Amino acid sequence: MAKQSFELYADEKKIGTFISGQGFSEQDTGICLIGWATVADNFAVTIPTVGKDRWEAETCNGTVAVGVLSPEEAEQVIIGVIYRAQSPNASLMESVIFAVDKQQQKLTLEQALTEKIASQGVSTLGSLRRLYQQYANSSPEQPPVEDSSLLQVEEVIKARKLAPDAACVNYRLTKDAEPGLDLIEIVEKHGGDCPGDPETQHRLFSVYVDQKTKEMISDKDDLVEGNFTLLQPAK
Repeated sequence: MAKQSFELYADEKKIGTFISGQGFSEQDTGICLIGWATVADNFAVTIPTVGKDRWEAETCNGTVAVGVLSPEEAEQVIIGVIYRAQSPNASLMESVIFAVDKQQQKLTLEQALTEKIASQGVSTLGSLRRLYQQYANSSPEQPPVEDSSLLQVEEVIKARKLAPDAACVNYRLTKDAEPGLDLIEIVEKHGGDCPGDPETQHRLFSVYVDQKTKEMISDKDDLVEGNFTLLQPAK
């Protein structure tokens, strides 16, 4: 079983070892597995993910990335795992969220967060961490609100067909990249129904949005020199 593992610390004390691995089902299909071993009693817990239960229609093709998503001062350690999976019709990226109680040293699968985040095609820990923070800072009554600059750019991309396939691009938002300006980088999205290597995201072009006037400029017409010109809105 190929695996990735790392030791988890809280208050400078080791509380356990988190292991992301891969095995096989009774039908000899690939299953992604998470193992957890505590320091106190060396008790090992194994949790199947892709290839089992709600993911039983998919096959595990391996772990892409594992990392801590929560801030150091949080009561629980939130861990995100990104998998490469295969369904009968497509290859895709799946994210699964786990929580570790620092006091009880107990690992649990975060079902609610996983259901919200799992199939959004996240391929990097940075993107997964930002997505987690959006949900962590929201409430059931007030779900995450998409940034207005990002929505504006996404609308233009789709309306004016500025990307070969609007469904196969991601948007990287940098708030206040310049005084009063938000920067949105349009990058290729790979995996699932989008062809290409899921571990690469080439930049297509960039857009600056004025926070007050909502005027946009882009380098889409001059990627070599990087000169920005006015980008007309969708309507």
